[in-house]
Amino acid sequence: MSHQIIKSNKNTEKVCFNGHMYTKHYSTLIFDVWRCSKASSLKCPSKLKTSKTSITNNR
Repeated sequence: MSHQIIKSNKNTEKVCFNGHMYTKHYSTLIFDVWRCSKASSLKCPSKLKTSKTSITNNR
């Protein structure tokens, strides 16, 4: 389970994880929450939570 953080054309961060793209939804001091990049267009409910040490998929 590896991930890659990339910059989008709009200069925002995206995460590619297991072949799926996520955009940053919000951040805290401890973790970032990412949501599926198709959340609006395809009503994808998937979210991803990253911390300094691990990634968990909430869907």
